[in-house]
Amino acid sequence: MIKRLLKELLRYLAIAIMTTIVVLLVKDIGDFVVNKQLRNQGSYPVLSVYDGDTIGVKMDGREQKVRLIGVDTPETGGNDTNIECYGFEATDYVRDLLDGERVVLKADPLSTNRDRYERLLRFVERKSDGLDVNLELVKNGYSPFYNNFPHSRLDEFRTAAEQAQERQIGLHAECVNETS
Repeated sequence: MIKRLLKELLRYLAIAIMTTIVVLLVKDIGDFVVNKQLRNQGSYPVLSVYDGDTIGVKMDGREQKVRLIGVDTPETGGNDTNIECYGFEATDYVRDLLDGERVVLKADPLSTNRDRYERLLRFVERKSDGLDVNLELVKNGYSPFYNNFPHSRLDEFRTAAEQAQERQIGLHAECVNETS
């Protein structure tokens, strides 16, 4: 009789342990899915790099063009523009930075929401590590200082451009007579 009770108790204990394990696994999987959704909230997958200062992201189920604030990389000949020194290098650099990445788009209080081509105007931050893509382009000489349109970080971008020019990197070395 005691053996039978012990056997029955062990069976119930095994069922309880298995049930607990299943509940914990399901909870962990659910938490993972919810946390992944929260981590991606407000970030968008990069679908295209049009040139060094314009990207395409997936937003609300469709591609949305985004123009990077504070950056004006040389042209690559698209949309009937001239090919400019260091334009292809800038485009390739942005592709290297953003290929397969998600980005966070940050509006600027001094900038309009869209430009005349209906592109969103944003500072772009790489989601995986917080890299400030706009500033990175200026720091590494892929864009000269660009102050044609006001934004709240003009001084920071001016300093970055001056340092890139002093270091003679990027277009500041390759396009000496073409940048100012």
